[in-house]
Amino acid sequence: MDKSKELIIKFSHEYYKLNLIPSKVTLLETFVKQSEELSESFVEYDTRYILENENKFKYYQLPEAKPMIVLLFYVESSNTTFTTVRPYNYFKYKWYSENRGKKFKIEILKTT
Repeated sequence: MDKSKELIIKFSHEYYKLNLIPSKVTLLETFVKQSEELSESFVEYDTRYILENENKFKYYQLPEAKPMIVLLFYVESSNTTFTTVRPYNYFKYKWYSENRGKKFKIEILKTT
């Protein structure tokens, strides 16, 4: 695959759910849900990240009362799935939907 065409999913933190996930995953499906419809346990799972220098967990704050895109990824090496939630916008949703079944490279942006 041409590097310039490589699909990338970016994460702003070292999310706990990504602990043993390899750098390439397949996007299985896209869903739209209102943020207030997401269960507390799902939000906790999906937004928990690690502060390495403090050795503790934090939680990314999702927008309240907003539509969200829930992305379901498949990890072939372990035959497991994981999700990530993104703020909804029509063009992002369309783009993700058009790329279902394709491999994405995971990129974790280093924040301080």
